[in-house]
Parts: sequence; C-alpha cells; structure tokens
Amino acid sequence: MYLPKKWNIKENDKSLVEKISSELNILEITADILVSKGISDVEKAVSFLNPDISLLYDPCLLPDMQKGIERIRRAIERKEKILIYGDRDVDGISAVVIMVKTLKGLGADCEYFVPMEEAYGVQKDIIDRYKGKGVSLIITVDCGIKNVEEVTYAGKLGIDVIITDHHEVMEELPDAIAVINPKSKSSEYPFREIAGCTVAFKTCQALYESFLPDGAGEKKKEFVYRYLDLMALGSIADIVPLIDENRIIVKHGLEPLMNTKRIGLRLLLEHCMRQPDLTELTAKDVSWKMVPPLNASGRMGNAALSCELVLTDNRVEAEELLEDIVTLNNKRKSSQDKSLKVINSVIHGQCNVIEDKVLVIASNEIDKRIAGVIASHVMQEHYKPVIVLRIEGDEVVGSARSIESFDIGEAIRSCDDLLTRYGGHKFAAGLSMTRDNIAEFRKRINKYADGKLTEEDLTPRIVIDHVVKADQVSAPLMDEIRNMEPFGYRNSSPVFALYGAKLERNTAIGGNHSHLRIKLKDNNLEGFGWGLGILNKELNKVSSVDLTFNLEVNFWDGRKYLRLLLKDIRPCA
Repeated sequence: MYLPKKWNIKENDKSLVEKISSELNILEITADILVSKGISDVEKAVSFLNPDISLLYDPCLLPDMQKGIERIRRAIERKEKILIYGDRDVDGISAVVIMVKTLKGLGADCEYFVPMEEAYGVQKDIIDRYKGKGVSLIITVDCGIKNVEEVTYAGKLGIDVIITDHHEVMEELPDAIAVINPKSKSSEYPFREIAGCTVAFKTCQALYESFLPDGAGEKKKEFVYRYLDLMALGSIADIVPLIDENRIIVKHGLEPLMNTKRIGLRLLLEHCMRQPDLTELTAKDVSWKMVPPLNASGRMGNAALSCELVLTDNRVEAEELLEDIVTLNNKRKSSQDKSLKVINSVIHGQCNVIEDKVLVIASNEIDKRIAGVIASHVMQEHYKPVIVLRIEGDEVVGSARSIESFDIGEAIRSCDDLLTRYGGHKFAAGLSMTRDNIAEFRKRINKYADGKLTEEDLTPRIVIDHVVKADQVSAPLMDEIRNMEPFGYRNSSPVFALYGAKLERNTAIGGNHSHLRIKLKDNNLEGFGWGLGILNKELNKVSSVDLTFNLEVNFWDGRKYLRLLLKDIRPCA
C-alpha cells in the first residue's frame, strides 16, 4: 500500500550556514544540514562533529547512587548472594552482562535472571524462588521502577532491592534501598534519555571507582572502554535519542563493537554482516542486523540464550548458542509472516481503515510474542496508530505502536476502566483486557483519537534538509555526512530532494515486485526504494522525476558506489 506523502523543505538561516561552512571548511550543504539539526553556532557544530568521550557525565549525579554503592559494597564484603534482575530485550541483556561482569570482577557472589514467559518487571514468584537460594540483595536493571508492591514484598522477606532503570517514574516510588533513575523527580542528572544499559553501567562505574585509589585515571578510562560496545548495542536497540550523551556513547562505541573481543558478539557480527574482516559498522547495521536475532530469543521465550552468548568466553559454547538463536530468529520470521497474513485477512472486517484513526485488530491466530513487531508493520503501512491484540479464551493481550503526533500511552490510559493491565509511553505500549471489552475499547479509543488527530496528522510527511543538484551528490559530500553519524532517533540521516531528474531506467524488483530500482541519466546515480515498486508503472510513462532520498554507500558485486536510498518519488510536475 502506497500513501502519498507531503514534502516539507526546511528553511534555515543562510548567514549562519555560510559562517559554519567557512569557519569549519565544510560544504555549505553540510553546514545547512547541521543547522537543520538545531546547531545554532560554530562551537556547537564543532562539538557535534567531534563528540568527546571525556564529556560523559559523572555517574554520581544520578539519584541515590551513593546509597546504592554502599549497599552493593557491603554485599560484596559479606559474600551475600546477589541477584541481577533484568529484562528480555537487548537493552536489558546488555545491562545484565555489564552488571554481572563488573560484580563478578569485584568478587561478588551473583547470578542473573531474565524473564522467559514471565511478565515484564519484578515478579513475586521469582522473588520467592531466589529467596530459597539465599539471595539477600536484588539489583534490577532496565526494570523495577513500577514494582512498588513487589519491592515491598521482597523487603518483608528480608531482601533488599536496588533499582537501576530508565523508564518513566510513577507518582509512588518503590521502597527500595536506592532508586537510580535519571527520570526521578529528585534527579540532577543532566540528560534524562539514557538507556537502561547505560544506567546499569553508570552504577557499575561508580562502584568500580569506589575501589580505586586517588589518581587512577587510566583505570577509570579503561573501565569506560571495557563496556562501550555493550552500551552502544543496548542504546541503539532501545531507540534512545542519539543526541547528547547517547551520541557520545554510540559514536565511540561502534568501533569497539566492530572489534569486540566478546566471542559471542564476534560470531554474531560475522553471521549477520557476512564479512569476517569488517572495516566499518554503522548504527543502522546494528539495528537492522544484530538486534533482531538477539531480540528473537527473548520474544520466542528464551532470552537467557542471548545473555549467555554475550557472557561466554568459550568459542564452542558460543557457536552452539548462536545456532540456537538463529533457529529462534528463523521461527520468529516465520511466525511474523503468518501473523501479518492473519492481520491482512481480518483488518478490513474489523476496522474502517479509512475512517478509523486508531486501528484495533484482534485475533486468536496472532503470535502475542511479536505483537509489537506486527503493530509496527501495520502502522508503517497505514500511517495510523495500531493496536494488535491476541485473543486467548476470554483474555486478550496485545501491543500498540504509534505515529509521531499521537501519544498512544495516554490514549490507552483514557480507557483504563476497560483494561486489566497496561503500560507504556508515547510511541509504544502493552495492554490486556477481557474479550468482551474489545468492541467498546475500539470505539472509545477512536473517539479519543477523533479529538486529538487531524487529517494532516495522518498524512505522512517527509522533511527535506536540503535540495541538491545531481552534480552535488559526490564522495566528498558523503564523507562529510558520515561524520554526522551515528544516525537514529532524533539524529536522522539527512534527507535530500532532487527535482527534475532525468530517468534512464526503472524496474520493480524483489518479491511481488514490491521494491524499486532506478538509474538517472544525471551523474549516473542509482537509487533503490523499499516498498516503492508499486510506482513503477506510473514511472514508465514519464522521463523526469522529483525524488527524496538519503545518501548511502552501497557495496555490490565487488563495487563500492554512492546510492540514493529513496524515500519517495513522483513524476516531475
């Protein structure tokens, strides 16, 4: 399904663009893109292009850090049993590995737990299980901030809890020994949007440094580099904004990740990238190729596989673990394909895809483990908020994903009397209800959306950073663009527009001819567009086109060349 898109061209301060271009000796196109990203002076441009790792913030600025460190040190000294309680996604897995490696390196008696089929967050039955094993301290990573009742329960059993988390804070905080979260109301941490693995790392960093003598600067620096690969991996996976501290972490963490000494990650890289001698790694490579198989083990009920893959130092074990993870990822892909077919078969019977502003789809044939992935696919196809529900008898569980202009978390909260459980944020949420409430829920959430969303909100837009001529698309421009990486949420790859380009040829390719390949007469430029094959017949009728695109370096058949990654294309007006 192709949705017409509105093109918006950014207008920037030309004098500022010229000043940045002149003083930094960069192309005006590059300077214009920097200004589009909110760079307001030369000094900020320099900082953006050269993010210094020394600018990472002091971990002790996080709330309750000292309380947490004192309790962990006491547990280490007394040989108490410690449980690291994590989450099943890649951010949670990265956090678990950082915490386990650090604590064991300091002599702690610790083990970890990540949910398999269990619900997200701390659960009472898991507390009971580890109480029976003699655990007296639980440290949560990437979870715990909403577990008020469970933390109180642990306290009654004589188990202390330290929470390290990055999710939004509720009015009532758990009664933990320490709540280490940059989003706490008492937090003075300069940047709220770090990943769960980074909060876990900061806790480990403060703990490790508490054991060092004064003047141990090199050891402090070495500790940061020891875990940059995992912080970069977890941050990219969790789609945190790649600005401020996150940009520093990912910018400096991609090379250590590419050259990681962790045998499991090394084998995963070789499997995903198909290049034993990797020379470069981008955030997109990590997001598209490394994260899905690592996430698959959690989605398919065995997140411990990914934890063990990253933790192990044994090559034979790592090979076996990777084989199991690849098998689960293949099952995930198969289940995803089947679930999407189910969605396509029921969506028009359950929803008015034209009139409904929120698409609520329910079926007993959808795999609930990948409901969020399915919701994302449907959302991208229809450019509307989507809620995918799995029916299990009288119970219904599901996931929601949303577009930029609609807070799906608030929308779901407005229907809380119909729900048995819910949680989430602006772009993603989870929920459950009884089967009898589906129809009323669909009606109510659409009524809520009617008051929030306009037709313009539901029109996909492409924001163009710069309009170029064909002869400006060059290797020097690409080199300067790549210095703006890593690209991701809130630091997106620059979007260019090219008007009146002469088509040499165009072809629909791929399964169902769903993708588009073009070649322009201008500058011999080649382009590729995911999902744009539907436009091929229309393009056969014209000789000139307008197009929007990202610029990328592509490798094909031993050839390296610039390629236009098409976002939209239309006949020249």
